[in-house]
Order: sequence, then structure tokens, then C-alpha cells
Amino acid sequence: MPDYYKAWDKLAAAIDDEEHEAVDTNKIQAEADRQFSQQEMMQRTSGARPNTEIVVKGARRSRLSIADEFKTQGNSYFVSLEYSKAIECYTRCLMSFDSKKDEPSLKTITLSNRAQSYIKLRAYPKAFEDADAAVRTDPTHVKSLGRRGTAAFYLRKFKVAQRDFLEVLRLDPQNEGFLDYLKKVDT
Repeated sequence: MPDYYKAWDKLAAAIDDEEHEAVDTNKIQAEADRQFSQQEMMQRTSGARPNTEIVVKGARRSRLSIADEFKTQGNSYFVSLEYSKAIECYTRCLMSFDSKKDEPSLKTITLSNRAQSYIKLRAYPKAFEDADAAVRTDPTHVKSLGRRGTAAFYLRKFKVAQRDFLEVLRLDPQNEGFLDYLKKVDT
């Protein structure tokens, strides 16, 4: 693995060095990827803790809260189509949420993300509950409204679904994804 890091070190050095005007990052990435087989990349790591600091060039380092870590891990599982694991991480995020330290929007987003995971698993009653809780926290959160409407649609609560879809379109007129659902509810 050292060669992989050497390739990225070259990239970092090239970016920091003012003499190099243009760096082909694709070439460096291809060189690094070529040096490792799939088996080598999937080997167990040393067990080091994941990086929990967000670093922005020219900014101060900020440490992620435990709740943020669980939400981020849940998002990773969701992207990997592992919805049950995502739900577990989102639940842990909500259990470790600290209203004094964490942003209030974290709770809304986590509830909304867990609702979407439940929708993917076709657990519509749970999805409706989470999306409803998220909307109660932030009545203008478009994704939560849309997810509550979607869950209501599949639960055959068409009036609730219609109300939510109309509210989504009022808040975000460019969001055409819910027009199809709205047409289905109207018929």
C-alpha cells in the first residue's frame, strides 16, 4: 500500500509546488489503482479509528459529534444499498443526539434519511412515522414532506399524500418528481 500513498503524496506536492501549473490527477489515480489488486485493497486495516475531523483548506478543524458520525455511516450504508444497517446507524444517531451540541437540523435530516430507508424496505408505516416526526421538527423540509407523502401514498392515505405533494411543489416548484405521484393521487 505504500505506493498508493506515494502517488497521492506526489499529487499533494505538485499542488503545493507553485512551479507545477497543471497536474493530471487522473493519471496519478490510474497509476495508484494499477498497483493494487482487488484483494489487496480489501484486506483488513490496522483497526485505526476513522477520520472524524473535517478539514477545509484555510479553515479550522472541527470534530464531528458522535451523532454526526453515526449519520455519516448511515449515509454510507444507504449508498451501498444496505438499508437495514443504515436504519441502525440512523437510530444510533438519534439516540446519541445532544440538543446542546448538535445542530437541530441533524435530527430532521436523520429522521428523513431513516424514513427513506424504510421506504426502500417497503416499511411504509415506520417511514410515515419518521417523516412525520421530521416534518414536525421542520415543516419546510422538502425531502421530509415528500417522503411522508410517498409513505402515505403507499399506505393509501391519499388525502395526506396529496397535501404533502402539493406542499412540496409549493416550496420547490422545480421538483417535478412528485408530479407523477400527484397525478396518481388525483385519479
